[in-house]
Amino acid sequence: MPKKKMNGVGFWMIVAVSLIKDTLDLLLNITIVLTILVQFSTLFFGFIIGFYLFYVGVKPTTKKLAIWLITVIIELTPIISLLPSGTFMLFVIRKLENNEAFKKFSQQKMLLNK
Repeated sequence: MPKKKMNGVGFWMIVAVSLIKDTLDLLLNITIVLTILVQFSTLFFGFIIGFYLFYVGVKPTTKKLAIWLITVIIELTPIISLLPSGTFMLFVIRKLENNEAFKKFSQQKMLLNK
């Protein structure tokens, strides 16, 4: 059985970073003046989360990139951005990374495309 990715203390630390980002976004969205700072915090924390995903070996498949793109759209939409979409994205990617059926399907699809 392959080692599961996005597991242990490192994962929970990055979830904490994501929760801080989502909370900061919520607080900054309260005022119109501070809303501009949301874009900067999204880029800063997005870089940290992206580096973590790269570091643990998460491959950028089409589904994961689509999830990320949906998360970015949610983050940039004024009222919907109140949702903790960054944290939700981490759990969805973790599920995809550790799902054996999804891995087998992806490998078969890659073999067919060759």
